[in-house]
Amino acid sequence: MPTSDNYASYPPSYRPSPGAAGPGPDAVSCTSAAAGLPVVDLKGLDQERLVEACEDWGIFRLVNHGIPRELLSEVLELANEFFSRGFEWKQALKRKAMFYFWGSPSLSQSGTSKQTGPFVESQNWLEGLNFPLSESSSSLEYDLPLLQRFRSLLIEYGAHQTRLAQTLFNAMANHLAIPLAKSSSYLSPPTAFLRVYRYLRCPGADRRLGIMEHTDSSVLTILHQDHVGGLQVYRDHMWLDIDPVPDTLIVNLGDMMQVPKHKASCSG
Repeated sequence: MPTSDNYASYPPSYRPSPGAAGPGPDAVSCTSAAAGLPVVDLKGLDQERLVEACEDWGIFRLVNHGIPRELLSEVLELANEFFSRGFEWKQALKRKAMFYFWGSPSLSQSGTSKQTGPFVESQNWLEGLNFPLSESSSSLEYDLPLLQRFRSLLIEYGAHQTRLAQTLFNAMANHLAIPLAKSSSYLSPPTAFLRVYRYLRCPGADRRLGIMEHTDSSVLTILHQDHVGGLQVYRDHMWLDIDPVPDTLIVNLGDMMQVPKHKASCSG
């Protein structure tokens, strides 16, 4: 999602020094993947097309996904309001069901961010909110209206994400002839989670990334982009831009579903 120049909302390590040059361009342009990125229509799901997209690209654009546009807009609006709060206010949010992190998307088994060391040049320029999709998360209440409303929206959004993941995975499992008893263990609500990221503006965007190149370790990642873009995929020895398209989602196969054929990054 986009970020403003409200530097009081940034983690201290990412705030520019007084008199320093302002942030650079929002992203470094690469060749667009728009012409070749497979499109899968969930409304009339074609299993052969889904399989082809998975085998050839391992990432595709999902249309007619059934998530209301109003819900997506409201999630982005509240995310922007949350990340615009002061850093100290966000840092105090340490409840396991919804917690704030920055610099690294890696989380410990206890559910805390592994961001503990000093700032380094190669660090990811991001901050985020983690929300597990477990029953215990949905039963918690928050005193602050912003957090309570955000929690309710993420529960609703998570239910849609669960529906999409199950529908797509069941079609993939059917093609792979995975027995139902085994395939049901691959998608478990207690291990699913939502991540909301804000990529911070920074000087020298051509030398830094919002998140470093990586492959996803999960079964499936379902991504909703804002209008800014920055997502890139590595294919055929080159980085390709995955441009945002309204009312669509991006689905990426994680390492548990394939031998990695591509890597992803996000420039902020």
